[in-house]
Amino acid sequence: MIESPFEVREAELRALLAQLSLDEKVRLMTRVELPTPWEVPRIGLRPIRLSDGPAGVRPQSPDDYPLLTPCETALAASWDPGLLRRIGELVGDEAKRRGVHGLHAPNVNLPRSPLGGRDFEQYSEDPLLSGTLAVAWLSGLQSRRVASVVKHLAANDSETERQLMNSVVNERVLREVYLLPFEMAVQAGAWGTMSAYNRVNGTFCGEQPYLLRQVLKDEWGFDGFVISDAGGTRSTAPAVLAGLDMELPGPGRPQRFGEPLAEAVRAGEVAEEVVDEAVLRILRLAQRAGILGSHSAPEVQPVDDPRGLLREAAAAGFVLLHNDRGLLPLKLKPGETLAVIGPNATEPAYQGGAFSQLPLPDSTETPLSAIRERFSNVNVVHERGAPAARKVPLLREVPSVAAHDGVSPGLTVEYFWESTPADQPLVREVRTSGSMIWFRMPGIGTPTAPGRVLVSGILTPEVSGVHTFVAGSSAGFEVRLGGQLVASQPHPPTIDDMGYLMRPSLVTVERHLEAGVPVRLDVEVRFGPSKAHSFHIGCRPPTPTDLLERAVAAAQTADTVVLVVGETQDSALESADRSTTRLADDQLELIEQVCAANPRTVVVVNAAHAVDMPWAERAAAVMCTWFPGQEFGAALAGVLSGDLEPGGRLPVTFAQNEADYEVFDLTPINHDLAYESEPTIGYRHFLKDGITPRFAFGHGLGYGSFAIENLAVERTSESGARVAVTVRNTSGRAGKEVVQVYVRAPGNVGSGAPELKGFAPVWLEAGESRPISIDLDRRAFRHWQDGWIITPGTYVISVGRSSQDLALQGSVQCGDATEAA
Repeated sequence: MIESPFEVREAELRALLAQLSLDEKVRLMTRVELPTPWEVPRIGLRPIRLSDGPAGVRPQSPDDYPLLTPCETALAASWDPGLLRRIGELVGDEAKRRGVHGLHAPNVNLPRSPLGGRDFEQYSEDPLLSGTLAVAWLSGLQSRRVASVVKHLAANDSETERQLMNSVVNERVLREVYLLPFEMAVQAGAWGTMSAYNRVNGTFCGEQPYLLRQVLKDEWGFDGFVISDAGGTRSTAPAVLAGLDMELPGPGRPQRFGEPLAEAVRAGEVAEEVVDEAVLRILRLAQRAGILGSHSAPEVQPVDDPRGLLREAAAAGFVLLHNDRGLLPLKLKPGETLAVIGPNATEPAYQGGAFSQLPLPDSTETPLSAIRERFSNVNVVHERGAPAARKVPLLREVPSVAAHDGVSPGLTVEYFWESTPADQPLVREVRTSGSMIWFRMPGIGTPTAPGRVLVSGILTPEVSGVHTFVAGSSAGFEVRLGGQLVASQPHPPTIDDMGYLMRPSLVTVERHLEAGVPVRLDVEVRFGPSKAHSFHIGCRPPTPTDLLERAVAAAQTADTVVLVVGETQDSALESADRSTTRLADDQLELIEQVCAANPRTVVVVNAAHAVDMPWAERAAAVMCTWFPGQEFGAALAGVLSGDLEPGGRLPVTFAQNEADYEVFDLTPINHDLAYESEPTIGYRHFLKDGITPRFAFGHGLGYGSFAIENLAVERTSESGARVAVTVRNTSGRAGKEVVQVYVRAPGNVGSGAPELKGFAPVWLEAGESRPISIDLDRRAFRHWQDGWIITPGTYVISVGRSSQDLALQGSVQCGDATEAA
């Protein structure tokens, strides 16, 4: 268990609970206005603040730029619990500096399909790897006395119809696969859990007594609090009786706790003791966070060199998939030419499109700028080769200044109630990003009445031609160019209000603009009462017709090419799944032609899911960087030069063909999404059915070479074993290996395939050898059959460096027929 800042004093908590009125108690169980803090000063309960995660902490003001870590998939690719703990500590430091006491993170749902829109915010297709890394991250976070709210319980593994869909999954698969990371997090001492939007086997997760009360609280002994996802509380009495402790309201959804809950208690629908149990859990959170009574959280030394840690973490997750004849690290001579090609070299995807996304300053280093700095002794040339695939263009693609002063870069944004005079905005600010999401509007807070936002700026095109304006909002809006109305949208109806904030319907307008001739942009966004609103706008200048031709010419004359392709931040979105694993067609053509033009081409893929790579063998090297956070540029330059090791191993399987995935299409049928009938998620399916993937789960090369040898398997108990090997660095440079242990159960027990049950990252100097032991506890051998059992028999132990490269094999006799849960 993770230690608390001090011993939880249950008697003290119950005494404080007894002082609260019913109205005070139910008020603590809801967030009526985001982010209104919960507090009761007379019992010493100071404001409790929760925020989104996991890649950082939501900014607290327009000029606040919190540190952005690599996404969960990128962190998982490190296979390094020690690193994950340090990242958790860093995020905890960020939270403490902002007065935040808990984060809605980590996400321990699993990427069943490479089409999942939120795959970037999930660790791995393997439940043990996901759970182990989640435990490490939350341990680091909670060491800073910041609560980890593990999400989303349960089977919330895709985005299509996420508010309505019903995950149909049998108990064995649910227990062995989809609940395992939650179980591990709870047993490690997580302080909070978030229930999911979806239904499981017909019942909404926030009203699911089996999940929230029977499994989570009773069976696992969870003593923390359970909060709904935003707008995910669909009832009052059924939800609280099922075990939901706290409501997180969302836009367009009625309040269910607070006064409605007090009325339910007075009407006899809910016993006050149920409310007391929930509030006790909230007070326990406050005591652990040091914001109750005279207790305070002790000071902790913050992480040294946070940006250095972020660079280390990004590089540790880079997976070198292919490296023909050791092209990487690059060995360039002074005066040689390095061509850096591709849209993601200058417009990278640092992060995915979730509500936890963070703003980045304009000074954030790009891959191109970092490569130029690191390789200053060679001639670095750049060509885009293909347009970026953003749905809404970046605001900076056409230079703009705020309309109110004609000087400040960006757009003027002014806030009004409906009755506010047009010349007296409540607040005026300048935004340098065209993507705006408001949970609390400046000068307004959470809108309780109609109002409007005026967005204005002066755009000065750099080239003549047809410019494409793209706009969308969760509210109604009108767009004017040069005073002329060119686009409008009424207030849109929607089922998934939170999802619509990120991916509203988009309006596109094309206008011919002349280079150097300013044009005024005015937008009026009219909003109604809601917990949140959004507006997105951008302008795309004409795309040159010779992008590909120029890129190929640059590749032909260069000594080496680094081709950076991938996705954009708005191509991977919370609330929307993808339709393919392929890169954009123009990027595929760019890859083919550049690789044909120069055999010394390194393809860097900036995407956070399994990508279709039929072109991989035509590149000299291929490296997957996921969404690596704000230090992408510096980390990439460091890895290309050899200053840093590409330390990643795949946390997901890359198939040869899309048809090879066991789960691909995520579209529910009549709202039902059928899960697999056996625990054969991910690589287990490929192993069981004898399908060779393009790149296997666990695969990754690094710059060193290693031997794993001298396997010994020792039984340590009726339901445990120790696996020992020797790892030897056979190369001339220091590097990293990841020892992976897989277990195959006897007969028809388990998935029918080897399953990951243990792993250890190992860093060795050149020529160094080290013994490594990995303990397997009862979790490595158990399976669900109306309860946890360990079937007696011979369990095959396989050790290697990926799910398809298991060179060492042993076995162990294990099992005592039954085991207590």
